[in-house]
Amino acid sequence: MKRHFGPNDHIVRLSDGRGLGYAEYGDPGGKPVIYNHGGLSSRLDIQHADKQAEALGIRLIAPDRPGVGLSDNKPGRVLTDWPHDISELADRLNIDRFAVLGWSLGGQFASVTGWALPDRVTIVGLVASGIPADWPGMRETIYRTDRVFMTFAKPAPWLDRAGFAVIRTVASLSPALFSRLSGTGMSPASKRAILNDPQGFANATTEGLVNGSGVVDEYLILNAAYGFDLADIKVPVHLWWGDDDRLVPGDWVGRLAERIPDSTVSIVPGLGHFLLAEKSASVLETMVAGTVA
Repeated sequence: MKRHFGPNDHIVRLSDGRGLGYAEYGDPGGKPVIYNHGGLSSRLDIQHADKQAEALGIRLIAPDRPGVGLSDNKPGRVLTDWPHDISELADRLNIDRFAVLGWSLGGQFASVTGWALPDRVTIVGLVASGIPADWPGMRETIYRTDRVFMTFAKPAPWLDRAGFAVIRTVASLSPALFSRLSGTGMSPASKRAILNDPQGFANATTEGLVNGSGVVDEYLILNAAYGFDLADIKVPVHLWWGDDDRLVPGDWVGRLAERIPDSTVSIVPGLGHFLLAEKSASVLETMVAGTVA
């Protein structure tokens, strides 16, 4: 399938031969923040923060995970493989230390990076993040769409791939309709964030679903235990959650904070799952405070 490749997009070749795609936003000479995109999405879902990052002196780097967007697939990958890709990417970009930010599904990939690379990661930011699949109640309380894709990822991956193809087709052919449908059941703030830029939301989704097998791998990872203990993260972690988030249950942020030793929680009143779209400046300000030049 055709992939998007814009002026902010790049591909590096990793040591195992895979291509890793990423986008850069903000200030090319700024403090580095590596962003982990959400599920059913791609590097493009943080594009809205380009100007804020530039104003704050942040070099915002958004890689696609394997099998997503511009990145080559890595069959059988597990969560703890991801920090190696991030470390290689940082090496290629001549970045020694950096902050790590993750939104939604990207939260677990940000967490594992902070855990695995304590000598390089200065701070981890988790926005509307999930909890591990082996924690009690996770599968019962996760958003219904994710629960369906989790259910079929292993026994019937072709069903997931068919679902991803339908989503991608609708997003590609009618961004406005897709955005309205995606906002069903979400908070007014989340609907507002999606409908504020339906084309951008659709672009991030279509790019994220270009390779159905890669997205199945994302759900296999979501289905599995993390492979490390959040209690072993040695760097500061800041968590954000909107109190009208109807995708991530309200107790999840508290449970994460209880487990992560050096953690701080910000509850954002009146906002939902897409709070990063409306609060990117304040989130990035916190990331700046935890980075080094």
